[in-house]
Amino acid sequence: MTYLLYLREPGRKTGGPVTSGYLENIADGTSGRPAEDSLARASSIIFLFHGFNVDRDEGKVSLQGTASHLISHPDAAIVGVLWPGDHWVGFLSYPFEGGTADDSALELVRFIERVVQRGANLSFVTHSLGTRVALEAIDRLSLINDVSAVPYELSRACLMAAAVNDFSLSEDERYDSAVESCERVAVLSSKRDRVLRFAYPAGNLLHSFLHWDREAGFALGYGGPKKLPPNAVSHKPIPKGRKSRHGHYLPDFPLGGGDMNERSDKNRVSAAEYADEFLKGSSNPDYD
Repeated sequence: MTYLLYLREPGRKTGGPVTSGYLENIADGTSGRPAEDSLARASSIIFLFHGFNVDRDEGKVSLQGTASHLISHPDAAIVGVLWPGDHWVGFLSYPFEGGTADDSALELVRFIERVVQRGANLSFVTHSLGTRVALEAIDRLSLINDVSAVPYELSRACLMAAAVNDFSLSEDERYDSAVESCERVAVLSSKRDRVLRFAYPAGNLLHSFLHWDREAGFALGYGGPKKLPPNAVSHKPIPKGRKSRHGHYLPDFPLGGGDMNERSDKNRVSAAEYADEFLKGSSNPDYD
């Protein structure tokens, strides 16, 4: 069953503040409390995250399309997380969206605490800056687990084209505790990703200057982990011959759709199948 969780104003297409979670059940059209009651019965949940500069409508299409490709998990609830990592100025807002990602993570955790049953198995599939939302949320959930009699089961996190620093998963770095709290983490990267190759370092440098942040670095989703990650982390670099760009990860079409003669559609399906196999239990799935 697929749900959409709005951490943005449902009636607003672009930008706006981070809001408390509002849930919609795509299967039966219910929303609010009835949808929450349905999700509360789920013992296994997969959270999907779109990236930066994705408006509400684009996010709905890509998250629902991706959900339809996760065919190995018929008993899991799939929750697409719509967060306001966009602005009317477009990509120029990037240096300011890190705070939005962190605020979105906080509201996601508040929603999980309020709605999701303790002991539920939680997995995560992310794209671009949505990776920061997920890792911040996992980090907070791990702290909750430390003092909970019945902790959430933080299972697997599949990080695709991750717009976080390439050293951030390593020991004594920003998200090492998030990695340690998960059963396993997979990183899917592409050196054909021009956004992460050129725009990410420039935007990250500006962000560091504006916010006095010393964590400037290169993108995890471009070349993979810079430092040797924990054993629980696997890294799959996409072959350069596939020419996988930054937008070639989340299918914006349902299972069986798309034009497989288009490189972009083929790459999106391969990324979704990679995530599907990883969530199913593969330690290092192929990218075919």
